[in-house]
Amino acid sequence: MTNEAKKEATEADLVLSYEMNDDFEIHAIASNLKGHNVGEDDAKHLRVFANYNF
Repeated sequence: MTNEAKKEATEADLVLSYEMNDDFEIHAIASNLKGHNVGEDDAKHLRVFANYNF
């Protein structure tokens, strides 16, 4: 993201996946957003997804 003053926000993401067996898998996504340069709040997010195939 870039604002009118050409300042940029930065974001770093880390994605982890693990397949426990053929039917069950887990995914985790961690995000770190630094938006103070463009007038946005800094944010940290953690999302976890579990998928079961039947």
